[in-house]
Amino acid sequence: MEIETDAVYFKQTNYYRGFDHVWGIATAELNGQGASSLEALRNPTNALHEGTDTTSWLQQAILEFQDLQHINFPDAGHFGSTNYLYYEAINTLRESVLAGLSGLYHSSFSVLRSSLEMFVFHSWWQLRLERESTHEKYFAWLDGRGHAPPFRNVLEEVIARIDGTSIGGHAKGIYPLYQCLCCYAHKPLLAESISRLRGTNKAIASEAALAYWIKIIGEVSLAVVHLLVLCNPVCVFVAPVITKFGFNPPVGWLFDESNVRVLERAIGKRMIETFRFAFQANENVKALREWVNERPDLTNEEILKTWDRNKDVPNDAHCRTEEERLLLRLSIMKADLRAMNWMFAYQAPFGILQEFDKPTAFGDDV
Repeated sequence: MEIETDAVYFKQTNYYRGFDHVWGIATAELNGQGASSLEALRNPTNALHEGTDTTSWLQQAILEFQDLQHINFPDAGHFGSTNYLYYEAINTLRESVLAGLSGLYHSSFSVLRSSLEMFVFHSWWQLRLERESTHEKYFAWLDGRGHAPPFRNVLEEVIARIDGTSIGGHAKGIYPLYQCLCCYAHKPLLAESISRLRGTNKAIASEAALAYWIKIIGEVSLAVVHLLVLCNPVCVFVAPVITKFGFNPPVGWLFDESNVRVLERAIGKRMIETFRFAFQANENVKALREWVNERPDLTNEEILKTWDRNKDVPNDAHCRTEEERLLLRLSIMKADLRAMNWMFAYQAPFGILQEFDKPTAFGDDV
């Protein structure tokens, strides 16, 4: 399986990022309407520019949580693929963005619903697996042999686990959004008709329809960010990762200054401070932060010694300062670790893919 990842170290976030930069969207992936929509949304005078800017940074924040996808090792049995739902939700969210920009709003909302479901189910399974000695129930479910309760029950269980803080209520807005995304499939309301918003049954560009899409995908993106924060409370505290660990950090446990900077840009400094106040007494957060802070600070020379000397560093010759050299290597390290986690996520136990490996009537190629 071929995996492509990237990582950006954000020294600042006070600029318009846009969906194309967040998701690495190539022009060839969009139809003509999609390319025109991207160009129009970049214009600061466009009424939808600010909403697009907010939503794109929210989605960048969702991507930053790649750096918090640690693997819980069970007492026995298989342990890979436990973060599969998060990565599949990312892929699905990207498809929803592509479809929406191209004016395929029905397709976008349908896929957005699937993405939201997967983010919630990911959180649900992560919380459950913390208490399990093996991951067999999860893999039975992933294989289609297990059963999960309805979405509403799953969401309520997640909220019950994270509602011990004063800000747990932020996740309670997810279900109304889910109902909104389900509405067209189960009860197509006239007020939500895309044809009515466009003012025609022709598939043409419509600012009203685009505005409605940005509103909905923005609300869902905000809800997902809040959910991920509530399930990963350490994310609002900056960890001096490179200073303490060099280029050998614990995988999937810490947010550095760049990660938190993106999160603050997405939900605002005041919300970050609210979360910090709520989480400062969390025992797991306290223990992890104390463990990090007890480690001695490394010098720049010591940090560079932790770099694999056999690994190429593209553009190293263009670095003008020691800081640039460190941040370039940090970004490469992040991309490598993200790729490793993606690969783990899509590795299945033997039984799950066994059916697909059987020869068919048309030969051995499946």
